[in-house]
Amino acid sequence: MGLGAIVALLPACGTSPGAPADTSPAADASTPDVPGGDAPTADVAAPDAGVMDAGDRDVATPGDAPGDASPTDAESLPCGPDFSCPSGFRCVGLSTTRCVRAAAPGEPCRSGLVDPTYCTPGATCEPVRGVERCVTYGAEHGVCRNTDGCAPRCDPGLGCDRSTHCRPGLALGELCGGVEYLCNEGSACMDVNGTRRCVADGADGGYCRVGRLCDAGLLCQGTNSGSATGCNREYFRCRVGLQSGEPCEPSGTPCGAGTTCMMSYGAMRCVARADGTTGGRCRAEAPRCDGEAVCDDRGWQCVRRVARGMPCDPTGGSTACADGDTCDAEHPADSGRCVAAGTAPGAECRTSEPACDGELQCSTFSRYRRTCRAVARTGDPCDLGAIRTLCPAATRCVPATGVSGGAAIATCTAPVAETEPNERSTPARSVVERSVLFHASLSVDDAEDCHTIRAPAGSSLYVETSLTLVARLFRSSGAEIGRWTLSSTAWDGPLAGSARLDPAVVGVLREVAADDYLLCVREADDSRSRRAPVSYTLAIGVLPSLR
Repeated sequence: MGLGAIVALLPACGTSPGAPADTSPAADASTPDVPGGDAPTADVAAPDAGVMDAGDRDVATPGDAPGDASPTDAESLPCGPDFSCPSGFRCVGLSTTRCVRAAAPGEPCRSGLVDPTYCTPGATCEPVRGVERCVTYGAEHGVCRNTDGCAPRCDPGLGCDRSTHCRPGLALGELCGGVEYLCNEGSACMDVNGTRRCVADGADGGYCRVGRLCDAGLLCQGTNSGSATGCNREYFRCRVGLQSGEPCEPSGTPCGAGTTCMMSYGAMRCVARADGTTGGRCRAEAPRCDGEAVCDDRGWQCVRRVARGMPCDPTGGSTACADGDTCDAEHPADSGRCVAAGTAPGAECRTSEPACDGELQCSTFSRYRRTCRAVARTGDPCDLGAIRTLCPAATRCVPATGVSGGAAIATCTAPVAETEPNERSTPARSVVERSVLFHASLSVDDAEDCHTIRAPAGSSLYVETSLTLVARLFRSSGAEIGRWTLSSTAWDGPLAGSARLDPAVVGVLREVAADDYLLCVREADDSRSRRAPVSYTLAIGVLPSLR
């Protein structure tokens, strides 16, 4: 049985009113104690806010062993539900419990099963600069307090790391991301203009403070999980309310009073329209929409019905094609035309055979849709959203790898092997001057891959990986300008396994200054225990100036 489990089984050392303490040496000598370690985990031993310290319970190992205290020690008292220990002692034991002398915070201690030195309740024995000492919960080197998000887990200037111990973290505004970086208590790692920084609780973009409180002028927005307990700070963020017409997704920024976030003219926007009108919410009961408007496929919004062959909105935000038809467009931002199912790239597959015309292939676009696509060859033009084309196996659609009509386009690109060594410490490495797709690997001996990108003035950078990675971007001066955790998608479809940094969304990647930038990637989780290397692809796009 583990020590944490033993702690949970033992009763609290309390005092019953009027119950005298038994100080009989004979009673003490006949009840040997079983010594044990005193390093409980945060989930078991750390106290809840406002609750008696779990350290008042015992930690011990099963079996018989000599007693912790001499039978002649006047303070060697039995403890348990009816008896408590005096100051400077701790209740230990399993089948038999008794008070033994314990070290105070800051004093030397000894963990383990052989002749341990216990710490007083509220502290654990932790290594501090090579020496084991008693450290209180929440202090530096100490176990994080188990407050369920309702109170600080660590003292000011400290953060709780993955091992549930408190250590100095990052200050407000510093770049964060990845398991080795943590923000101090009272802040969290959040997206700021496309990169990750430590943001104060209650500030714009930060978690709401306890009590769902935010700084002046901000709204606490979010939804509590039905199965969650405690304060659940991770579900609630402080945001500035948006005005009518402003985009509300993918940023997740809440709409201001009198508006609602819904699909409108190709994007999720804050709209203020009456229910049932075109662009407004669908009513719960018939008629769900007024006039010729119809409720969209999601049942959210009333949109205008469009006949086959007529212009339409490919996102479905403002129009809906006739039943069974699809709005076909080169890109979701472009206007399209309603086409019959199965007749064009990007159209819905027919429900009967043939699902698609000619050489078009019916494939899974998302978990909810199956669409017809042209199967491309290596080097053929493609669309990054994989709406109209499917690149062959082992290739990826990478932007700015070809030219058509004088404009840079995306093509199905075959991977090339990375050039090693390419760690950050490598003095010289190959330079990426045009878009490329690398086939690379990471391992315990090769934990980070870095690539120098020579970007002309006004160009933009695009990054896509097939593995969940932490990416960091540096100027040639060494200054870090962005850090992201790239999480690959899990669902099947043409974009499965893809994680992207798109300059259209990430501001620091758009229209950059002329410089040699350094892009470094490593696994998001600690991979030191991994024995076999892990392979991945990394697309780096150097996009020309949009001006």
